[in-house]
Amino acid sequence: MNSEFFPYNEEIENQLIQLKKLIRLSMNGVASESMQQLGYKVNYGVSLPRIKEIAGRFSKNHALAQRLWSSGGREMMIMATLLQPEKSFPEKTALEWVSQCNNIELVEQCCRNFFVRLPYANDLAAKMVVQEDKYKKATGYILCSLLLMQDRAGERELPLFFEYAAKDILNESYVVYSSVVRFLKQAGRVNRGAVLDFLSSISLDEEKVRCVREVVL
Repeated sequence: MNSEFFPYNEEIENQLIQLKKLIRLSMNGVASESMQQLGYKVNYGVSLPRIKEIAGRFSKNHALAQRLWSSGGREMMIMATLLQPEKSFPEKTALEWVSQCNNIELVEQCCRNFFVRLPYANDLAAKMVVQEDKYKKATGYILCSLLLMQDRAGERELPLFFEYAAKDILNESYVVYSSVVRFLKQAGRVNRGAVLDFLSSISLDEEKVRCVREVVL
């Protein structure tokens, strides 16, 4: 993560001290070791429900969330997705956050806890799905899936997701493949006919189409 300069704010500093203390007290050493490959600067192995419970003790605050995110620590970055207000979050900053997501857990937490609430969520998802980077692409599919669940997916953007899904369903990266399948599953719940049309149009042999059909429908 890029180091940033933040002006001193006593209230924010005190909140950070409290948060860090609660995180350390909740540390799970075994879980922390198993998550080392995720690439966080610091990782205490705290469970997601516990992270959410701790975050729930604090009010949403842009300055606090930015400090948490910039830390590069797992628990603090996830808390940032829970404590960042939507109003003070321009799309430029959202793109910066996405570019700093280097594992699927952080992609999922950003999308589920925060990105899906943004007024430009559909546009963000569409911009990400066309990217080559696997985590950016996964952000696009996962975010679109969550928008479909909430009946907020933009009709204008959906054809783009089906267009890219036709290629990405063959992607060698499991991160991309699983996010495509997730999108297709959710799209199938909303419009089964559209997914059937998609399956009939993709260039896969019959066996592969059958396997994909069994997974997504």
